[in-house]
Amino acid sequence: MTIPAGLWPLIWFALALFMLPIVAQGIRLQRAPLALVEIVAVVLLVLLVMAVRNDGRSPLEQVDVCAGVSNNPGCPGYVVPVIDPAHDIPVTGVPDIRPTPSWAANPGR
Repeated sequence: MTIPAGLWPLIWFALALFMLPIVAQGIRLQRAPLALVEIVAVVLLVLLVMAVRNDGRSPLEQVDVCAGVSNNPGCPGYVVPVIDPAHDIPVTGVPDIRPTPSWAANPGR
């Protein structure tokens, strides 16, 4: 899709209007570097309100990782896989892997 040439000035004007508050904030920060303190204070206030609303825990801490999973380490009902003492690999779910025969390891013989 090609944008008509007469539409570009309108696009640039709309972009300039969109960027105007950001540029104004940058000019304010340049004139008064401590104005950034207001922004940091607002961000910290939002984080504080979120922490109070979630009882001081992150929403990720409230996720139950054991729900809906049948065999997760650390969850009730976890079954440890049986270990083959000869190879020290789990027996269940492991494909049958046998060593490469000597004739296949060196095909140039």
